[in-house]
Amino acid sequence: MDPFYIGNVGFEVTAVMHNNIMRVILLYDEYVVAVMCSFRNIDHFYFDDAWAEYLYDGPAHLHPEFLNYSGYDQNQQPFDGFDDVVTNAYNMLADIQNEHDPILEFAENNIIDIH
Repeated sequence: MDPFYIGNVGFEVTAVMHNNIMRVILLYDEYVVAVMCSFRNIDHFYFDDAWAEYLYDGPAHLHPEFLNYSGYDQNQQPFDGFDDVVTNAYNMLADIQNEHDPILEFAENNIIDIH
C-alpha cells in the first residue's frame, strides 16, 4: 500500500484489532502515531501529542481530518461531545501503542534489540 502523506511526511496505513474491533492506524518507523476514529459521522485521525504538534507546525491545520484540532465550528463554537471523543481516542491510541509499538530492550552488550 502506498504511504499516506501529510506534507512531505509519509505514514504507513494498516489496521489492528482493539477490543474486538478492527482499528485503522498510521505507523511511522514501526511506531503507532495515530488512530482513526469517527466524530460527527466523519473519520478522523487522532495523533499522539508529539506528532500532532509536529504536524500542526506544518500542513496539519489545513486538514479537517485531524481530530486533535477540529473541535470548533466555523463560528469558533465547540462541538457537543468533542471532549468525550478526544478522551476516548486518546485512551484507544495509548492502548494500541502499548500493545503494538516496538519494545526496546538492552542486551548484555548494550545493543538495542527491537521486537
